Amino acid sequence: MRYILKPEYSEAGMQLHALHRAFSDPLRLRILHLLSQRPLCVCHLQALLRQPQVRVSKHLATLRSEGILKTTRHRNWSIYAIDSRPDSPLAALLSVLVEHGAKTPPFAEDLDQLKKLAPELARFDASESGLCAPANRRKP
Repeated sequence: MRYILKPEYSEAGMQLHALHRAFSDPLRLRILHLLSQRPLCVCHLQALLRQPQVRVSKHLATLRSEGILKTTRHRNWSIYAIDSRPDSPLAALLSVLVEHGAKTPPFAEDLDQLKKLAPELARFDASESGLCAPANRRKP
């Protein structure tokens, strides 16, 4: 049996469905939680999450294709960030994620790792050379 959405509900319903699908993976939730703190490049996320670059990039592509993330370039690196003015369903989901994530073990540990990485991120932010410290100094 095939269900057909009414035209006046189809776009909003599909958008909400896509958001929930994007939020359905634990690693994507961790990525969104970190990006709610600040923009990061793939190598920073790779170091923070201790995941292979390919896996992180795949999840970032999913989030980007759903319109949740935007990308800017810094030399050779793509910097990912959550849209600065998310629509209300996305803003509500992110708010819940940020509020409850800080109290949940994997998310809280990610925030601790992000704090430890803060000096390197500050050097990256100020760097004209474009060196990405986590990728050049340590392996995930």
